[in-house]
Amino acid sequence: MSSLHAALGTLLDALTPALQHLLALLLPLVPPAWLLALLLAGVNIFVFHATLAHEGRSLLVLAAVGLFGFALGNFLAATLQSPLPMLGDLHAIEASTGAWLVLSVANAWPAGPAGD
Repeated sequence: MSSLHAALGTLLDALTPALQHLLALLLPLVPPAWLLALLLAGVNIFVFHATLAHEGRSLLVLAAVGLFGFALGNFLAATLQSPLPMLGDLHAIEASTGAWLVLSVANAWPAGPAGD
């Protein structure tokens, strides 16, 4: 086991500078509203998972569903020209509502034989 641990440590040490370099290149290209949207969507998903998700629901499945709901809520608010306050270009209230609605539907949906 110690050789596997050492190999993984060496791999992580090699990847860390590469990932830092990649983030340094990509981060300036991402609009601040997208970063805020990902942060808020993540908070909504994790709070939902911690408080209301049925046992056995995969966080990865809920994350994909929650991101879809967040994007859908923001898109509908922009399309319908919602009068609610915004955070920059982000319709945070509507997007969060969309995420929680879609997450609730996904949570109520029967799980497959092996869970999600």
